[in-house]
Amino acid sequence: MKKKMFKFISCITILFMVSCSGDDLLFSYEDDVTTRGLSGRASLTYPMSSFISNVSLSLTDQGSVNSILEELQSNPLGKGYRCVFKKLTTKKVSKISRGDTGTAPASYNAKTNEVLLKTGSIIATNSIQEEFIHAAQDRVYFNGILQYAGKEGTPNIEFEAKIIQELIYCANGYGFGGLGAGPTHADDYTRWIMLLCEDGFLDERFPSLSEVLSTKYAGYGYYNYMEFFKVKDPGYNKGIIYSMQPSLLDYISNNYGI
Repeated sequence: MKKKMFKFISCITILFMVSCSGDDLLFSYEDDVTTRGLSGRASLTYPMSSFISNVSLSLTDQGSVNSILEELQSNPLGKGYRCVFKKLTTKKVSKISRGDTGTAPASYNAKTNEVLLKTGSIIATNSIQEEFIHAAQDRVYFNGILQYAGKEGTPNIEFEAKIIQELIYCANGYGFGGLGAGPTHADDYTRWIMLLCEDGFLDERFPSLSEVLSTKYAGYGYYNYMEFFKVKDPGYNKGIIYSMQPSLLDYISNNYGI
C-alpha cells in the first residue's frame, strides 16, 4: 500500500499542461523539460536507422535522442516501448530533423511522415515518446491518422497517445504526469489509470483493450475521461468518435514484453 500511496501523491503533484501545435497536420506534445545527454551505453535493440530513413540531426542531438531511446527500450519501460519501435520498422519514419514546430517542442507530421524537433529547444523525453507513439498510431489505424488531424477523431488520437505513456509508466511502478487528465476529474482520472494497472495482488501490469474500455472509476470510463481531456486545449476540442477503439493501445497490450 505504501508503494501505491507514494505513486498517487507523485501523480497528483506533477500534472503537465499539454497542447498541440496550431498546424492541423501536426500531432504534438508540449511542456516537458526532461533531457538526456550522450550516454555511450550498449547498442539499441531498435536504433534510429532501423525505423527512420533520414536522421538529419547533429551528433549532439543524435546522442540526446539515443540516450532517451536507450531508456525507452530497456526494461522496465522497454516492455511497452519496444512494441512501438518494432511497429515503426515495418514502415520507417521518413525523417527526423530540427525545424519550426510552432509552440510545441516536437511534432509528428502525418502528411510527410516526419518527426520534427523544434529548433533551439531541449530534446525532451516525453516529446520523443509521444511523437513516435503518433508515428506508430499512423501505422495501426486504417488509412493512418492524417484523416483525424484537426477534426473529428483528434481527441481519440491524442488521448490514446497520452494514456499509453502513463499506462507504461504506471505498469512498471513509476509515477506519471496526468497527461491525459482534463481540467475536471483529474484525481479520478489518476486513480482510474492506477486501477487499470492493478492486478489485484499489489503488482502492476499493462491492461488489455477490453479492460481499458470497460473499467470505470467514480462512474467514469474511457470515453468519459476523453471528454474531460479534450477541453484542456482548443486543438483537442473536436468531436469524439465513440466507435473508434484505441488500436495502438491494443497492439501494445498484445505484444507487451517482447
